[in-house]
Amino acid sequence: MKFASDIEIKKVSALADEFFRFVLDEYEPVFLSDEATIWDVSTSGADELLKRCSSYYQRTISRQDLDQPLWKLLRQLDGGRR
Repeated sequence: MKFASDIEIKKVSALADEFFRFVLDEYEPVFLSDEATIWDVSTSGADELLKRCSSYYQRTISRQDLDQPLWKLLRQLDGGRR
């Protein structure tokens, strides 16, 4: 079995840990590929995810933001705090 690359997600592993701990609070996956989106790691609906992300990161994000690869979303959310 061949898995997709995880090079980019490894670069943001600390951001992913924070995200799973404080935003999702559901579970942390064993493996995340660079192709994974929030929809691959959460069973929550779009409205709930938008609310949680906006509350924790103190910024507004869109439904389209949630559709991008998780590593890109994490960088975007973190970049908005600086």
